Amino acid sequence: MTGVVPYARADADPATTPRLPPGLEAAIARATAPRPEDRYATAAELIAAARSTLVTYETARSTLVTHSDTRVDRAAESVTRVDRGVGRRLGRWLVAGGALLALAALAGAVVLLTGGDSGPHVSPPVAIGKPPLRIAAGSEKIWVLSEPEGTLTRIDAASDRVIGAPIDLGKGVAAVAVGGGSVWVTDARTGELLRIDDKSGRVTQRIHVGGHPGPLAYGGGRIWVADTDGAGIAAVNAEGGRVVRRGLGPHIAPLRLATGAGGLWVSSAATGRIHRIDLGTFAAAAPIAAGRRPAGIAVAAGLVWVADARSDAVTRVDPSLQAVSGAPIPVGARPGGIDAGTSAVWVTLAEEDAVRRLALPAGEPEGPPIPVGPEPAALAVGTTAVWVANDGDGTVTRIEP
Repeated sequence: MTGVVPYARADADPATTPRLPPGLEAAIARATAPRPEDRYATAAELIAAARSTLVTYETARSTLVTHSDTRVDRAAESVTRVDRGVGRRLGRWLVAGGALLALAALAGAVVLLTGGDSGPHVSPPVAIGKPPLRIAAGSEKIWVLSEPEGTLTRIDAASDRVIGAPIDLGKGVAAVAVGGGSVWVTDARTGELLRIDDKSGRVTQRIHVGGHPGPLAYGGGRIWVADTDGAGIAAVNAEGGRVVRRGLGPHIAPLRLATGAGGLWVSSAATGRIHRIDLGTFAAAAPIAAGRRPAGIAVAAGLVWVADARSDAVTRVDPSLQAVSGAPIPVGARPGGIDAGTSAVWVTLAEEDAVRRLALPAGEPEGPPIPVGPEPAALAVGTTAVWVANDGDGTVTRIEP
């Protein structure tokens, strides 16, 4: 916007540096101050300050913009040329409602520069259907499964709006995942893994895996499917849909799955252990004790993160050592769903109707629990937001970090 990197603008040469109205310069300087305590407390304060500046500037100068040049009309006073480029942009901002768009862009840029110190933004919940819900995030869409209704709902990741009518897959659906260019849903009633086209939402392939398929994970070019009755795990090639393995251990239920660090990681609430299966060779490593009741599992920053529902904590496991790393991290009451992005691990707290954010790589809790909907049970980290499935009322909440 200004043509100069942050904090260097004040010392830049005025003759070669694009200028903005003085008040707006001051607003930007405060918003990007090196010390967080010197910045605006919220984006709303920043927008109010910038809006006041632009209104004052517009009133004082009666700015008028043309396509050929940027000029100031002051009733018979001399015409002044404003800096090219910035003048044109500023002129467009000051007409009609364009200033509001500029303010929104300014606020977004400042959040990126300062790290969003005002805290995450929680959007109003989106109604989906009867719980329990299962959720997966793609690059453009969020996919939410209602087990009792047998439907798959698509949410536009950019607008937070439901796309079309729910896709009717029939009762028996158990889990959803995204990977390998497709959306995948298990059907415990028919023993099938369904491949769904991301664009049309149509079922393009039904793969018989047998048993009662449930939890899913994608990794190593394969879809990994855990049986809900304890028959083990199946591996299916994403390209072509061929089942390459069945009955991989552990043979117990329930199981949760995640991929990363070269392996498929499986948590078992019944045994209090997690297991690693090599993505290429299917070799199984020795199980690792990981809490009193391991639930959700994720992989990030070279560690495996396990939500321990009974200990109200998250346990970290170092794959290189095949052992627990450090002390458990207290997070809040009844953690369950867990997923990770590039900068944080996110955990649902069912008894607190909230989500907890743990900063990577150390896992330190960032801020207080973030209120969402009732009984959050699952979540998915998308490209720009975190999506939480609330089993208390069958809704989905979006969190923008």
